[in-house]
Amino acid sequence: MTMKSKLFSALTIPLMLALFAGCRQEDQSGVGANDEFFPAEGPNRPYQQFQTAQAAAGARHDAMLYDYHFNGPSVNSLGQQKLTLMAHAEDVPFPVVVYMVMPHDALAADRSESVRRFMKDVGLLDSQVEIRYGPNPDASNPAGPAIDALTKQNGGDSGAPAGPTGGGSYPAAPTAGDAPK
Repeated sequence: MTMKSKLFSALTIPLMLALFAGCRQEDQSGVGANDEFFPAEGPNRPYQQFQTAQAAAGARHDAMLYDYHFNGPSVNSLGQQKLTLMAHAEDVPFPVVVYMVMPHDALAADRSESVRRFMKDVGLLDSQVEIRYGPNPDASNPAGPAIDALTKQNGGDSGAPAGPTGGGSYPAAPTAGDAPK
């Protein structure tokens, strides 16, 4: 070996060992360096608060329970999750209106009572809960007017009447008599 290569080896080997070994220092406190920058997971993180608020607003707007929200006469975990979100939504005043979209049969009274019991367990009073049967009339929106407005916006108003046969510039669907022969 030449003098140059010996000197190179003498300098690089310790440097390589230092690089590979790293400059580790064991933290005796049990707290990592990034724990102050990244808070612990939990329900108080801003993105989780936002997610919960949005889910609660959606559940309260929809407000409908179906057969699959129940196991027989009792509200199941899916129904409990939706009712909990509805009870904690802060964007709508009381009473919380729950729409039961299911047959009004022998199970209906038991299911209604199960919902009332659960809402009481969540912290609401009987006067803060109202149960109605049938779909929520405020949770649907017909698409026809929006399609007509979009057609007019795009400059395609043909003057055709809006309704079940079509609207705007969209032609009505062909009938069996219109099929080619």
